[in-house]
Amino acid sequence: MDAARVLLAWRGDAYGGWQLQPDVPTVQGAVEHAVSRIMDVERVVVRAAGRLDAGVHAEAQVVAFDVPARRTPQALLRGLNGLLPPDIACLALSPTDASFDPRRRNAGKTYRYRLLNRPVKCPFRAGVSWHVRRRLDIDAMQAAAHALVGLHDFTSFRASGCTAAHPNRRVRSVTVSRVRDEVRVVVDGEAFLRHQVRIMVGCLAEVGLGRRPASWMADVLASRDRSKGARTAPAHGLCLERVHFAPALSWLVGRPPWDSG
Repeated sequence: MDAARVLLAWRGDAYGGWQLQPDVPTVQGAVEHAVSRIMDVERVVVRAAGRLDAGVHAEAQVVAFDVPARRTPQALLRGLNGLLPPDIACLALSPTDASFDPRRRNAGKTYRYRLLNRPVKCPFRAGVSWHVRRRLDIDAMQAAAHALVGLHDFTSFRASGCTAAHPNRRVRSVTVSRVRDEVRVVVDGEAFLRHQVRIMVGCLAEVGLGRRPASWMADVLASRDRSKGARTAPAHGLCLERVHFAPALSWLVGRPPWDSG
């Protein structure tokens, strides 16, 4: 096996995001430490399908790394889950070639944002949802979300410090739904700018609270001015739900969460 492709899940509470940073615990650092111990080498570099910010969770992130030592997929899967901290899990693993780059090969990502929408907070969901006390109008939010679908200049939804070469991104769908006492915003797109989904959710919340009309979203988009929008929604409500590949990856060891067969 030249390389491995891995499906990871984690809670982002304790990490400064995916990417390595000096003096800050990161998911990449934890995964590379575990892989390097298994391989008994100084460092194995792990490549991810994309960066996630501090506090953001992942339900199904795809990463890859070279396998410099003789290891079976089963041994790697067991070893990773034995060495990774409790808030990071290896869900599935399969062999691949060393040229596989999940960042360049993926066909897009789906993110889910959870808003706890009730007067009273919930201690069990404090780290995975944004608590909004007043009832949100999901019909108005969905109407506003229509303006975000398609290929647009998302400068108004781009955080400072974003290093993307240009602000043009294609959003394939934005769905707003109520699930009991939660409002969930699911965004699917080819690629995203820094904090783009969280800024979109922050603007949708303004509409849902009745502070802005649904038509305001198109105005914010057209302005190409970040100051015209709303606050950035907190990181802890966001989760990477799935990374898409064409053709779909075939997981040989373990089973991805969306495969219930």
